[in-house]
Amino acid sequence: MLLCVTLIGAQGQVGHEKILPSETILMFTIPDIDKTIQLSKQSPQGKFWNDPSIQPAKEKFLAKWNADVVAPLEKELGIKFSDYSGIANGQMTFAVLFTKVATNTPPINVGSVFLMESGVNKEKLEKSLADIIQKYSKGHNVVTNKVRDLDFYELEINSEEVSKIIDKVIPNPSDGWETLDGPKPKPKNVQHKVSIGKVDSLFIASDSTNWIDKVVANKLGKSSTSLIDNQNFKKFYDSLQKDTTICAWANIEPIIQLATTKKPEEKKNQGQGGFDINAGKILNAIGLNGLKGIEMTVCMVPEGGMFDLFMKIPANERSGLIKALIPEQKDTSIPPYVPSNVVSFIRYRLDLQKTWATIESELEKIDPKIPSVINLVLQTAGKAKDPNFDWRKNIIGTMGDDLIIYSKNPPKATFENINNSANLFLLSSTNPEQLASSVKFLTLLSPKPPEVKEREIAGKKVYYWENPKLVRNPDKKEPARFTFVSSVANYVAIANDLSILQEFLNYSDGKYVPLKNFQGLSDAIKIVGSENSGLLIFQNAKEQTRFQYTLLKNETDTIASLLAMTPIGIRLGLAEDSKLLRQWIDPTLLPDFDKIAKYFGIAVSELNVEESGIRLKSFNPNPPGLN
Repeated sequence: MLLCVTLIGAQGQVGHEKILPSETILMFTIPDIDKTIQLSKQSPQGKFWNDPSIQPAKEKFLAKWNADVVAPLEKELGIKFSDYSGIANGQMTFAVLFTKVATNTPPINVGSVFLMESGVNKEKLEKSLADIIQKYSKGHNVVTNKVRDLDFYELEINSEEVSKIIDKVIPNPSDGWETLDGPKPKPKNVQHKVSIGKVDSLFIASDSTNWIDKVVANKLGKSSTSLIDNQNFKKFYDSLQKDTTICAWANIEPIIQLATTKKPEEKKNQGQGGFDINAGKILNAIGLNGLKGIEMTVCMVPEGGMFDLFMKIPANERSGLIKALIPEQKDTSIPPYVPSNVVSFIRYRLDLQKTWATIESELEKIDPKIPSVINLVLQTAGKAKDPNFDWRKNIIGTMGDDLIIYSKNPPKATFENINNSANLFLLSSTNPEQLASSVKFLTLLSPKPPEVKEREIAGKKVYYWENPKLVRNPDKKEPARFTFVSSVANYVAIANDLSILQEFLNYSDGKYVPLKNFQGLSDAIKIVGSENSGLLIFQNAKEQTRFQYTLLKNETDTIASLLAMTPIGIRLGLAEDSKLLRQWIDPTLLPDFDKIAKYFGIAVSELNVEESGIRLKSFNPNPPGLN
C-alpha cells in the first residue's frame, strides 16, 4: 500500500533537498521513516501481515530465514543486525549525481550518495558507526579521510570476498563437481570503495569523497548551491502536498543529451556501409529525446493509496512512438456488457491508423528498409489466400480508435491454468466484418499455418483456429487452445476462450451485474480523473491474489520444481528435493483465502495528458468494511 508522510523532517533536521549538491540527477526519498513504518502497519497489507490466521505460516518462514540466512550471515560478518536497527529517525534518501558535461566529452564524474537522519538516535548512530569501523578493520584496510575536518572511513569491498560469504551462508551444491566442459573460470574480482561517516545526526555513505565534500558543505552551510536551487526540482518540490509520501525526481535531460551525441568514431564510420543505427536514432524514434524528467509521488489518503507518475515531455517536443501512443481525450467509460467478475479491464482510445503511420515513419528514420520488409511480409501472407488482399486497405484502413480488453481468471487455480486466463479483445472498426475476415490471413505468418474454420454463435459468424502448442511436458497431452474472431456492431472481437466470447455475443441488458456497477469503482475513477482521459485501467486485486494464493497453497511442490531450475533454487537444494520448499512455506499452515480476502480490493489507473507532460495516476481504495 502506498504511504503518506509529511515532507517536513524531524525538528532541527534540514531537508535533504537542501543538502544534496546541485549536480543531483536522481533523488529517491522517504521523508520520515518512522511514520512510514507506522502507516504501513495501518495499511491493508500491513493488517494482512499481522492477521492471526497467517501467523503460523509467517513465524515458520521467519524462523527458517533467521536460522538459515541471518544467523550464518551474522557469524561470517561478526555482527548482529539487531544492534543496528532503530537508528533511522527522519528522512532517508538515495541520490545519483552527475557532473555537467560539455558536448562530445564523457561525464567527468558520476556517483551515488545515501543519506540517513538519526535524529534522537544520534548517539546510537555514533556508537554503531564506531563499532562497524572497529570490526571491519580486523582483516580489512580502512582508510580515514578528512572531509572538512570530519572523519570519513573508506572501506574496500571485494566482489570475490562477498561471493565467498554468500557461498558459506548458502552453499552452492554444484561447486566441486567437474563437468565435461571443465571447471568454469572464476569471475573477475571487482573492488568497490565506499566511504561512510556522519555530520551531527546525518549518516552519509558514498562511492566518492568528492560528493561527500559537497554534501557536508551544504550541511554546514558553507556552499551556495544545492538541489533545491534547480528550478525544475523546486517546481516539483513546491507542488507536493504536505502529506506526500515517498517521492522521487529524476533529471533525464543530461542522460538523453549524452546518449544522442554521436561519438567521433561513429561520425567517422557514417556512410561507409552497413546500417547507420545508433542510440541517438533509437531514442529519437521512441521519442525520448523530448523527455526532460520524471517525477513520482506516493501517498495514502484516508480512502486508500495513491500513486502519481509524471513524465515531463512538453507538448511541442513530443515525437516518435511516445507521441503516437498518447490516447485521444475520448470516452473511456466501462460498457455495460463487461461483467463484474472480470479481473482486469482496459479501455484505450488510440487511433490505430495514425499510430501505424507514425511507427512506419519512425522505423524508416532508423533504416528505410525496415518498414518495407514488414509490409512486404504482411502483404504476401494475405495474397497467398486472396489475390485481392490489400494489407493497408483491408486491415490498417479499417481500424478505429477504441481498444477494449478484459479478462477472467481460469476456472480453477492450477499450475496448468496459470497462462490460461480468458481474454477478450475488442477493436473498433469502420468495417468490422471485413477486418474480422482479414485477420484470419495473419495465421499464414505461422511456420505451420492452422486451418481456419467457421461457425455461428448468436447469429454471428465466428472464425476460429487452433493455436500452436507449447510443449511443456512431452509425456502429458496438452489441451488444445483456440483463437476466435467475430464482428459485432462497430467492433471486431478476438478471444482465446469460447465461453467469454459466447457471453459477449449473447449479452442482453440485465443478464448479469456489469462491472460499471462494481462497489466503489465509480468513486475511484473520480479520484484518478474522469471517464474521458483516453486510457482507463481496472484491476481486481482480490481475485488476482485469490488465484495466486490458491496456486501457492495447493501446488507448492510444483512451484518448487520450477524454482529448482533457478540459481536460488539450486542453492536451497530444491533440485534434489522439491519438498524442501515446505520448510520455508508450509501450505498446511496457510488459511483459506476467504479468511484474508478482506485485505484485498481493486486498483484503478488513468493516463492524463497535460501541456507539460503525461501523468499516470493510480488509486487503491481501501477494501469495503476494512477498518
